[in-house]
Amino acid sequence: MSAATATVLIRGSGVAAATAARLLADDGFALAGAGASSPLPPSRERSETWVPLLGRPSRSGEGLLLSSLVSAKKEEDPLPTLSREGGRGLKSLDSAPVGDGGRSSAPVIMLSDQALALLRDLFGRVDLFVGRSRITHRIVAWGESEPATFPHAAIAVTGSDIAAELPLPPMQPPEGDPFFTIHAATPFPAAAVRRFGQREAMAAAVDLAPEADAQACHVEATDSGWLFLIPHGDRSAWLLAVGGTPDTLLGRSRLVAAQVRHLASVTARFETAPRMLETMVGDDWLACGTSAIAFDPICGDGTAQAAREAILAAAVIAALRDGGDPAALLGHYQSMLIAAMRRHLQLSLSFYRSGGTSPWWRAQADALADGHAWCTARLATMPEPRFLLRGARLVPREQAA
Repeated sequence: MSAATATVLIRGSGVAAATAARLLADDGFALAGAGASSPLPPSRERSETWVPLLGRPSRSGEGLLLSSLVSAKKEEDPLPTLSREGGRGLKSLDSAPVGDGGRSSAPVIMLSDQALALLRDLFGRVDLFVGRSRITHRIVAWGESEPATFPHAAIAVTGSDIAAELPLPPMQPPEGDPFFTIHAATPFPAAAVRRFGQREAMAAAVDLAPEADAQACHVEATDSGWLFLIPHGDRSAWLLAVGGTPDTLLGRSRLVAAQVRHLASVTARFETAPRMLETMVGDDWLACGTSAIAFDPICGDGTAQAAREAILAAAVIAALRDGGDPAALLGHYQSMLIAAMRRHLQLSLSFYRSGGTSPWWRAQADALADGHAWCTARLATMPEPRFLLRGARLVPREQAA
């Protein structure tokens, strides 16, 4: 099929949808848009069984890629976007519901400099979020360790900030059967979700104490959950409480409580445990973005992850248009997302094993370990990765060698 006749339907919005739309438009695809509430398009599937079968380099030549794509099954391979500095620390706050319908999501996102650089490169926006207040360091009290300070480089933005700055490009109304569909919002064609634990977060606005450092985020483990304080604006911040109410966890705090002058009512509740759709692809569709796969904010950079998924999604769709093997390409996408989740679960497990020894902490660690085993078992049934990203294209590994 030629680029001139290939239409991709994009359902949903957000970073993943906007990134995929941008890349596909650049590649000559026609785009059709449908919001999250739109009905599912007709599928070329012949039965109720979905096929069980996851970036672009910077303009300077440096690869801002999902490096976990290199070898999906090597347990020792790290996921570079999930680094821990000095053995302690959180990289970002970015969590959204997978298959949870109307539940709210995090009111603020801490966008790392690496994620910001990726978005600026993808969208050609060197001015993206210029002038925002900077977060320059984080102060962490985890487990039995004394509070420690680490360098950090990030800004805090809201979901509406991102939507305003990274809108979807112009798209035609859905008409007829598209060549392919990207699902970046519920409902999904295959709705089964695998959840790796259960830990609700509550978010509330706070006024910072006079002595609080407005350029530092604070992270603290208590005996039954953890707290994340993110400055946002002049002497204000958002408090994320995981495992208990903000009042309860602040009452057990030795670090974060001293930074808070006034705590407002809870305005958002959302799930933070990692989770993903069990089936990410079908014959003529794939799912991506935080509505399809979500990482725990304790160590993940969900915004950059969503963008990288979209880079791979666009490359898969382009390869399908160009005559590539559907089973191999869609299987590659699914296996790469499972591999990324497995690495995320492995890293998250180290935090939850060291955060505390109460039944709450042990239950979270056990769920993560079970999830890691599930991902490993799934990957064992799949072929080794057959493709590598070269620019915005997937190429067979044997050709890239």
